[in-house]
Amino acid sequence: MKNLILRTLFGILYVGVLAGVLLFLPGYLHIFAALAGCLMLHEFYANSVGESLKACRILSALAMVLCCFALWYVRIGKAPESALLFAFVPLLFLPAALIFSKEKFEFDKFAYLCAGLVYIGLPVALSPVILAYSGTLVLCFFILIWCSDVGAYCLGSLLGQKPSSRKLAPDISPKKSWWGVAGGVLLCMGGALVLWAAGGLRLPWFHCLGLGLIICIFATMGDLFESLWKRHLGIKDSGNAIPGHGGWLDRLDSSLLAIPAATVYLLLFDLI
Repeated sequence: MKNLILRTLFGILYVGVLAGVLLFLPGYLHIFAALAGCLMLHEFYANSVGESLKACRILSALAMVLCCFALWYVRIGKAPESALLFAFVPLLFLPAALIFSKEKFEFDKFAYLCAGLVYIGLPVALSPVILAYSGTLVLCFFILIWCSDVGAYCLGSLLGQKPSSRKLAPDISPKKSWWGVAGGVLLCMGGALVLWAAGGLRLPWFHCLGLGLIICIFATMGDLFESLWKRHLGIKDSGNAIPGHGGWLDRLDSSLLAIPAATVYLLLFDLI
């Protein structure tokens, strides 16, 4: 009961802070995105490579932050597109940082650095594409991700735990079922229609349904991908930064795939 109360309180605080930042601090969203990216990268690298390759880890985070900032100022028209080239400078020094490190022959650790850049660094670095457009739209993305989680949990708990129920990925997350996927899709698409009716999503209603479907699919994959990583390392949580919830990566894992996928969807149909 104590853990449930703690989880609820910090969940409310987390949602409140996120909503406040997205709605009331639109000029600083790139800073918060870069900060969140650094926190997630730290957790990923701390669990994957421990205290090794510090210089490489710093260069990786610096490249992500520089790209995030550069793209933000390009999007708002305060910097030329050539500014994005500066983000690649730290990456040029990654091989040298490995060559002169004490762990130079532990090349598998360098693979984790590259994995972190693709899995976390790239989505965060590209986040200004949508953040500079509308903080309200990004908040709608998060609301739909939560709808997906809630729908999956409710219908999955009700029908997905029966012996005859088919599991989604039993080797990765034994409790996730196809019933949960159905519940997530229904609530996510329903939530998208509610947001459309309330004026939060200013898109044609059928694109709201498509957006809900895309977010649910990729939020589920993002959650499973992080579960696969944790199962590989034999850990329960990515960290303990948020009491009752785990680490930052545990809270934002779904968004790392869902928000880029939603952004691509909107760009493909020229909706933003």
